[in-house]
Amino acid sequence: MSNKLSNNTFKKKTGIQNIQVFLESGRSITALEALSNFGIFRLASAIEVLRKRGMNIETETKQDPNGKTYARYMLAAKGELKVGARVRVVAAGVLHQREGVLERITALDGLWPYEVRFSDQPGLSPFDAHELEVI
Repeated sequence: MSNKLSNNTFKKKTGIQNIQVFLESGRSITALEALSNFGIFRLASAIEVLRKRGMNIETETKQDPNGKTYARYMLAAKGELKVGARVRVVAAGVLHQREGVLERITALDGLWPYEVRFSDQPGLSPFDAHELEVI
């Protein structure tokens, strides 16, 4: 898969937004590619901002033919629902009204619907699997 993109794909977006769209498309990126494709000089800073926004980005340290090390960034594979997993509520019913909330699961009953307790809730709330996205 080529890392070259059409300029129309990323028009009128900030550098950080461009990196987010690029990673969400399933690609990985290095600092040199970020500079070449988007004019971003400090990719590591953009990655840190995206991580603080809840994106689960992995760093792979590589070495070029001259022995210089560099980082390649990519989205981490989706995880499974388990205690300690960080999740985003992507669809919430009338009972929850928590759509968009990012939280860590503190308790989980593995039966359907999943009973989930978030760190700011005293009790368990029922969720269908499609309502939660592991990040």
